[in-house]
Amino acid sequence: WIRPFMKWRARPFDGAPGVFDAVVLAVPGCGTGGDNLNKIHGSWESAIGAEQYRQLLAVEHDHRWSFAMYLPPECARQCDAYFGPEAVEKVVEDGTLHLLCYQSRKTERVTGAASAEGAVVVGHTTLAWAKRNARASGRDERLLREVTERMAETLKLDGSISRTMLGSKVITWKQCHVTKPVPKNDATGPCMLLSAEPPLLLAGDYFTASNFGGCATSAFAAAEVVAKALKRELPASMLVEADGGDAGDKGKGKKRKGDHGKGGDRSKGGGYQQDWGDNGWWASDGWSTGGWKGSSSKGKGKGKAGGGYRGW
Repeated sequence: WIRPFMKWRARPFDGAPGVFDAVVLAVPGCGTGGDNLNKIHGSWESAIGAEQYRQLLAVEHDHRWSFAMYLPPECARQCDAYFGPEAVEKVVEDGTLHLLCYQSRKTERVTGAASAEGAVVVGHTTLAWAKRNARASGRDERLLREVTERMAETLKLDGSISRTMLGSKVITWKQCHVTKPVPKNDATGPCMLLSAEPPLLLAGDYFTASNFGGCATSAFAAAEVVAKALKRELPASMLVEADGGDAGDKGKGKKRKGDHGKGGDRSKGGGYQQDWGDNGWWASDGWSTGGWKGSSSKGKGKGKAGGGYRGW
């Protein structure tokens, strides 16, 4: 936060830092997943009120695994027969599989480009299966064999699936579908206003539901609030929300080891080093020296958060 100019400064993991009139953090909410709100550190955390923090921590998710099979062209006929001429998903619910998704067809429809030869099918496990295997690794060949054989049987594919598959991928979704979202706020709608000036908001499926419609609904709500904030047309009810319900409540939210819950010095933990001077927050090198870098892990679906922000 650049205090004299009422702007936010952010540095991406890769690339040059920037200065913004308003910021919307549209990432997965707090949880056990690989890339989410817990990984973004900086002085912005002091804008979270205690009640807002309690609401963010109260969000609940279920846990599923997904298995992708990359199949040769000769398997496309059986996949087409199973899904029919139009469907991209079919519910299974057989104790192991919850859902099968015809990913190559889905991608083709979204992009408008013809898919490469072959087929890609993704199987999502049931909650019960994921719970039984919660301690297992995404690299467990036994589980890969179990689920892909069940997928092949459902699709009525011929022969040994381990020999037929061109490739596979396993994602262990520790933070999957939202089962308990943040309570809807009558003032802001399905998003959260942390700061009115300069505007800082949170948006995502954890305010609505885990689908594209839920994400879009939260994004539109946040955009409307930002537009009002930049015009200085926020109603009093939203300003109260930005104060966390209590003007004295700020900075008492996100408390982690080493940060005292008030955006304190995190340099020992690999986060940012700050100086609360006349110009607001400045890192020792002008920006954060660490923070959220994301992680990559083959087979565990954590992905590299290459576009994330390291500090605020």
